[in-house]
Amino acid sequence: MDYTIIGSNVNLASRIQAQAKPGGILISHATWALVKSDFPLTASGDLEAKGFYKKVKSTRWMN
Repeated sequence: MDYTIIGSNVNLASRIQAQAKPGGILISHATWALVKSDFPLTASGDLEAKGFYKKVKSTRWMN
C-alpha cells in the first residue's frame, strides 16, 4: 500500500522546512508551545509562507 498525506498542515510544514538553514531546525509557534520546556529554542520571527495569507510565527533550535 502507498500512503499520501495532504492538507494545509502538511503544506505549512513543507514551507517551514524549506526556510530552515542547512543543519538547522525550524518549527512553528504551535509546535514551540508544546516543546518549549524541553529544548533550547529562540524565536526567529515571522515567515512568509507561499499559499498562506498570514505570516507564520517560527522558532529555531539553538545547538
